Amino acid sequence: MKKERNSANAFAKDCIATAFFKLMKEKEYEDITITDIAKKAGVSRVTYYRNYNSKEDIITQYMDELGYQFEEQTKHLNIIKDTRTFIVSFFQHWLKHEEFLLSLLQANRTNIMLEHINKSIKKNTTTAMQKYEACHYLGSIHNILFEWIKGGKKESPEEMADIICMLYQSPLTPSLIEKRL
Repeated sequence: MKKERNSANAFAKDCIATAFFKLMKEKEYEDITITDIAKKAGVSRVTYYRNYNSKEDIITQYMDELGYQFEEQTKHLNIIKDTRTFIVSFFQHWLKHEEFLLSLLQANRTNIMLEHINKSIKKNTTTAMQKYEACHYLGSIHNILFEWIKGGKKESPEEMADIICMLYQSPLTPSLIEKRL
């Protein structure tokens, strides 16, 4: 019985998330109501609130799922030794989920993703250095990812990995220093 309830619950969550992301393409984020989401998903408001507390909850739970998928794809990689391969995989992963990223951009809600990343950092770091280092790398990758999406993904994931690897070789990028002079 419990397994049936869990699969029905998973189905309802999937319907709710799908409906929400469709609505994000049709309406302004602020104008989407819980009633709109429930109606489009074909579920009751009670079912919605059994699974989510807010629209942001849908986004963060979806990001959790995408993050888990990425971790599964890359768990065999040593991030230090296979940095470039890891970054290529990162951009390939998000390329598959471009519609989600575009929805966040269109709704001006990329901050939800960054806040979610920052909460994860706080849970998974023990020293100040680890925390700031993680914020530095993940914050910059977040901004680069969305800039790449906004720019129409002109560079391949491999080119993006090369760019990022070059950026991390130098504390200050010469091209920025030249602009300042």
